[in-house]
Amino acid sequence: MANCREHFQHFGTNAIHTGQEPEQWDADQIIPPVSLSTTFKQSEPGKFKKYDYSRASNPSRNTLEKCLAALEGAEYCKCCV
Repeated sequence: MANCREHFQHFGTNAIHTGQEPEQWDADQIIPPVSLSTTFKQSEPGKFKKYDYSRASNPSRNTLEKCLAALEGAEYCKCCV
């Protein structure tokens, strides 16, 4: 699948494929799961995993940011709530 630096030839192909990385998800989904969690489990106090609080970042927002960056021809994108 594509990451934010890869670009497909057509806009529509970029829009539906960029950021779609099923191997990073917990199950066998083809479409990225929508993350509804506002907080994420920590292994111990002060030891954060990839996500801690949904306002800072979550899996759904990361997928959106990768896709928008690719569509705009940018290296990065930051979406805020």
